[in-house]
Amino acid sequence: MRVVVLGAGYAGLTCFLELQDRLARGHDLVLVSRDRHHWFTTELHTYAAGHDADAVRIPLRRLVRPPGRLIIDHVSALRPAARQVELKLSGTLAYDLLVFALGSEPEYFGLPGIPRHALTIGSPPAAREVRERVRALAAREGPPGHVLVVGGGLTGVELAAELADEYPGRLRVTILEAAPEIMAGFPPDLVQVARRILEGKGIRILAGSPIVTADASCVHLQGGGEVPYDLLVWAGGVRGHSLLARAGLALGGRGRARVDAFLR
Repeated sequence: MRVVVLGAGYAGLTCFLELQDRLARGHDLVLVSRDRHHWFTTELHTYAAGHDADAVRIPLRRLVRPPGRLIIDHVSALRPAARQVELKLSGTLAYDLLVFALGSEPEYFGLPGIPRHALTIGSPPAAREVRERVRALAAREGPPGHVLVVGGGLTGVELAAELADEYPGRLRVTILEAAPEIMAGFPPDLVQVARRILEGKGIRILAGSPIVTADASCVHLQGGGEVPYDLLVWAGGVRGHSLLARAGLALGGRGRARVDAFLR
């Protein structure tokens, strides 16, 4: 029996390690990851802000042992009816049981200009690009560069705070949130504490400001306002991985797979 786990994030790696401990020898347990490391996804904002990569990742080779094995590759297609996965380098991989744990993709809500002009931090490559752009912006001559973080949830708030801490006086940081307040769903007293801390770091917060469109240097708001920027980072939401739709699976809201009580 071959069990294939796609993705070495929190969910995929946890599942793989549990199976690795429990499956008897003779089973073929395969972990497919596009990266040689497990990254602490909830800490990618620290890497994007300049922290060392090895503080937020673990080499997968340290964790994989028989009956498990590791394939470093990119998943290009799912074929559920044939029980096959297509890998970019390794070709077709058949399975008896598949665990899909490739994570999410940015949800841009159809806003013109955002996919083209905004960076994200939802994956290590994306966070690396933000890291490089931030460093270059902070090092340039002249007045501090302006980083505009769109999205006032935990990702946006944490990234903005890290940037303010890592580059004091070298960056201006703004959080732009469409809802009336940042950190939607949290108790109001906690939100106010967070707001005071962020503002104490010099971070500007613009809540209740939905975006209409974005160009290469400015976002345009409902009501006609504009917010110029030097670097635009999107932290405004996620949707299900696009491979799910291309595989013809039943989907729910924002492209997420429909599952039963056992996540099947």
